[in-house]
Amino acid sequence: MADGPDGQYGSDAGPGQSFPPVTRRQGDAYATSRYLTASEKIYRLLDNRFREREWIAGGAYSIADMATYPWSMYLEKHGFDPKAFPALLSWRERIAARAAVATAQAGWAEAFARQTRASAKIATDADFDRFFGRAENAPSADYSNLRHR
Repeated sequence: MADGPDGQYGSDAGPGQSFPPVTRRQGDAYATSRYLTASEKIYRLLDNRFREREWIAGGAYSIADMATYPWSMYLEKHGFDPKAFPALLSWRERIAARAAVATAQAGWAEAFARQTRASAKIATDADFDRFFGRAENAPSADYSNLRHR
């Protein structure tokens, strides 16, 4: 597809879901801005595309939709107003309504929950402190409720 600046969707925006939380904590405004700007550009390209057609590539649901859907779920986590991307939201709803997607998401959610419970049982207080970004000079925290889920 030649809709993106380099002929693709998302080649520079993919890191946008990982780096902004890290770069914000480290105070790197340039990196945060760069990846969020790239992400917004991709979301806008997709929204414009879905104003003209139902699916990313061609007239039917395809591997392009399957590959892009999980990334599109970061829209709100990136801090963008979903109302600004109505066609993209409609596309996400069409995909989420597919039986195979619902089954896959339920399986993923259960696997994630199972792994989270297992990790929480063996995590140390120091592990939880790192996970929650608790500073050394903060009052101690009781994580026992997280271990018994």
